[in-house]
Amino acid sequence: MAWLWWLLAPVASTGLGAVVIWWRGPTGASRRLRRTDAVTEHQALLKALSQQPPVGALPRAGQRQQAGQPIAD
Repeated sequence: MAWLWWLLAPVASTGLGAVVIWWRGPTGASRRLRRTDAVTEHQALLKALSQQPPVGALPRAGQRQQAGQPIAD
């Protein structure tokens, strides 16, 4: 019977934690996801990823740095 309590304790504590987080979480309109915010954030991420690296940037993995080229900090 002790094994039952051993297996049930993590399940019960996880369930209790989930209930507490749900109970204390945001309510009403603030709980709903806003699609425009997610789309705007995703577009900003894509824009940041598409920017060219600075001129003195380090070479990519597997590429050698040319002699005489300064090393970027």
